[in-house]
Amino acid sequence: MTGKKLKKLILFVLCVFMISLIYTFIDNHTNYESAWTFGYSAGRNFKHFIKVFGSLALILLAYRNFKTNRLKNNASH
Repeated sequence: MTGKKLKKLILFVLCVFMISLIYTFIDNHTNYESAWTFGYSAGRNFKHFIKVFGSLALILLAYRNFKTNRLKNNASH
């Protein structure tokens, strides 16, 4: 992995973490008794955001792969 790709990956993970912190802070459904419960909720939200973004990325990769294979098959006929 090149340095540029690693920096982009780290930046992406940091952005997702900041979004999960902001979402956890704004969330009105829970009452945080301590910093530990807030951190636990933020970590749980971070995990869910990573799963959602990872699933979307896999769907996008599958779509791109399907699209390029379809174009190659159409060009060969």
